[in-house]
Amino acid sequence: MLTIFTIPKPFNGHIGLIQRNAICSWRRLGPSVRIILLGHDAGVAEAAREYGTEHEPDIALTEYGTPLVSDAFARARRLTAEGTLMFTNCDMIYFDDLLAAVAAVPFDQFMLCGRRWDLDVTEALSSGEAFSWEKLIKEYARRGKLHAPSALDFFIFPRAMDMAMPPLVVGRWGWDSWLMWNLRSRGIPVIDATGTITALHQNHDYTQLKFGASQYTGPEMLINYRLAGGYRNMLGLREADWVMPQGVVCRPPWPGRIFSLMGPTIPYRLALSVKRHCQKKIKALLNGQ
Repeated sequence: MLTIFTIPKPFNGHIGLIQRNAICSWRRLGPSVRIILLGHDAGVAEAAREYGTEHEPDIALTEYGTPLVSDAFARARRLTAEGTLMFTNCDMIYFDDLLAAVAAVPFDQFMLCGRRWDLDVTEALSSGEAFSWEKLIKEYARRGKLHAPSALDFFIFPRAMDMAMPPLVVGRWGWDSWLMWNLRSRGIPVIDATGTITALHQNHDYTQLKFGASQYTGPEMLINYRLAGGYRNMLGLREADWVMPQGVVCRPPWPGRIFSLMGPTIPYRLALSVKRHCQKKIKALLNGQ
C-alpha cells in the first residue's frame, strides 16, 4: 500500500485547477494508493469529498499561518499502520512508473526522490478521460523542461522510518535540503529516481503565497534556515548515494559518484556552505540590496 499525503493550497483559480489535475493523476494509480489531504484551506474538504480521498484538517501552523511540513510527516505516520508513504506537493502529476519504482527498491529503509519536469498546464483533466492524459504525455515529451536538482517535490519512504524533523515550514526554501542531509548523515540510502519516475510539475505563479515569491527570502525561510543549522546541513539530489535508471537501483556513475561520496563529509559541507553564502551576497548586490 502506498499512502500519498499532501498539503494543498486554497482551491482557487489556476492553482485549484492544477491541484485537481494532480489528485486525478493519483487516483488513476489504482486502489492500492491511499490519498490524504491535510489542512483546512478553502476547498480542501470539498476536494476530498469530490475525489473520495481522506481529509485531515488539523495541522500545526507557524505564526504566519503556514503549515509545518514536519507535522504533516508525523500525522501521516500516525494515520498509517504500515506500507510506504509519499509526501508530494499538490501540483505534481504522476504515472504508473511511480508504483513500479517503489516496488523496485531493495532496501528496508530508504528515501526515493527525483527531479521534476516543468510544464504549462491550463486544461482540466479527468481521471476517466484517457485522451486527455495521452495528450498531456505528448505535451510533456515535446515541451517539458527538466528542473534543476535543487528543488525537490516528492519524497517516498517506508512508514516505519522516523524523519525526526524539527518544526520546518512547508513551501519555503531549505526544508527539503535539510532532509537530504539528515538522511545521508544517518546512513539511510537516498535514491535519485529521475530516470524512472515521471514527475510532472504544473507551472504556476506565487500569488497565493503570503509573501509571494519572497518565500525564498522572507521570515519563514529564515525559520527553516535556523532550524536546519545553516547551509552546512543542507544537501541536494546531486549528493544522493544511489540512482534508479530504468527501474534498477545502482550506485551513481562517475564522476557523479564523487558528490555522493563527499556529500556527508564536513569539508564538503563547509565548502558548499561558503559557496551558498557567496551566491546569496552576489544576488543581493545585483538586486541592489
